[in-house]
Amino acid sequence: MGVEYEFTFDQYEQPLARFDMGSEAFSPWFTDECNTPLKAKQLLEVITQLEQKQRQAFTLIGTEYKLSINQQGAEVSALNLEDEFSDELPEGTNPYDAELQAGCGLEDFKEALTSWLAFLTNH
Repeated sequence: MGVEYEFTFDQYEQPLARFDMGSEAFSPWFTDECNTPLKAKQLLEVITQLEQKQRQAFTLIGTEYKLSINQQGAEVSALNLEDEFSDELPEGTNPYDAELQAGCGLEDFKEALTSWLAFLTNH
């Protein structure tokens, strides 16, 4: 089973990514953090390096989200996640929810990124 998504445009004709339930955190990451063909191409190069075992892992800190990729998969998490909840929740409570964190296998992420690059390029 792969990650389900669609690419469209917002009211200002800017590219907009929408990921299905369970993967929602990828929506703002693609839309806001990976919004140029150059960024998408650079990440596809990183994925190739991971697949060829030339690299173990890669982390990209963006404006709102952090992307972590390794040879098994990719994960996106909101940067304010740790700070926002650290003092307020009882011990053992997990603050992560679908809009703040999402993960998928490396192949699914590569497929979504390749589709996003094609969408941005043909925009």
